[in-house]
Amino acid sequence: MNDQANAQIASSSTAAIQVLSAQKRFGQFTALDKVSLEIGAGEFFTLLGPSGCGKTTLLRLIAGFEDLTSGDILLYGATQAGLPPNRREINTVFQQYALFPLMSVVQNVEFGLLRKGIAKVEARRRALAALEMVHMGSFVDRSPVQLSGGQQQRVALARALAPEPKVLLLDEPLSALDLKLRQKVRLELTTLQRNTGITFIFVTHDQEEALTMSDRIAVMSHGRVQQVGTPEEIYEHPRNRFVADFIGETNLLAAEQLEGQGTQATVRVMGGRPFRVERSADLGVGASHVSIRPENLILTDAEEANISGTVSQHVYLGTDVQIAISAADGTEIMTRVQSGSASTLPAPGSTCHLKVREGRARLVDD
Repeated sequence: MNDQANAQIASSSTAAIQVLSAQKRFGQFTALDKVSLEIGAGEFFTLLGPSGCGKTTLLRLIAGFEDLTSGDILLYGATQAGLPPNRREINTVFQQYALFPLMSVVQNVEFGLLRKGIAKVEARRRALAALEMVHMGSFVDRSPVQLSGGQQQRVALARALAPEPKVLLLDEPLSALDLKLRQKVRLELTTLQRNTGITFIFVTHDQEEALTMSDRIAVMSHGRVQQVGTPEEIYEHPRNRFVADFIGETNLLAAEQLEGQGTQATVRVMGGRPFRVERSADLGVGASHVSIRPENLILTDAEEANISGTVSQHVYLGTDVQIAISAADGTEIMTRVQSGSASTLPAPGSTCHLKVREGRARLVDD
């Protein structure tokens, strides 16, 4: 991003966090490569990507646990460069909750407040209020070792909320919880964020968490932001192959672009009938790849088929049945149908014909 664009970001009055050409190197390794982002006040914003993509490095830079190699980070327009973590109005909830085992729950929550010089009575009031907020008001006198993993997570969250930060950072805080509890805490976190109005910046590699909890998502890879958008934008309109492949399931197929103008194009895959797809306006005409979600491929007859192949297997997924299809060139294609229609599905070994739902495929950059 150029200096003019950075200046436009920095002038925004509605941004809680502005990341301006942030770069972080560890020796010769570039962990974060000139990233620029704007995160709105009161937004639930998620940094999503695989291990090593730079999302936790960015979070640590915002928190002040790492120093920038170059660039800047602003909190409501004020630079945070050079400020230690305890002087930033930003708190963090870590993967490891790091509660003090010899302190009670309420003592754990008020500890940081007392270290900031807040009077004992006020610190206790804030600690109790934060614990009530996370539904732990009846556990104030217990030791952390007497709590479940989910309860410890709530105490760590209360500890981070008690100082009333302007921004709360959450570094994969649900990763240690089992599936059912993780799903429950997701809902609690989103409700808590809406009720407090605090800006949440959430780090995860779990696409489902990102899609279900976020106002907006930044998808990251190799130290760079690949795309920023709402969950629907990220899922339905991926900009490139990485985003399309990383978010949910998709079929990435080599496509011959027959024509392209504006945001629409006509393509053909594997010699089948041409079909219309979405495209970025800056994509040129030529060979590329098309992303088609499994739910956007419909079983049809040979005359209507955009894609054909041989059924290799069925996979029962509860509400859906996934059908794996091998094309003539060996490409594996996935489609999904509702379980109630399982009796009419093409059998393994038979020929299968698929039609792309109108307007539900996307031509993507490599």
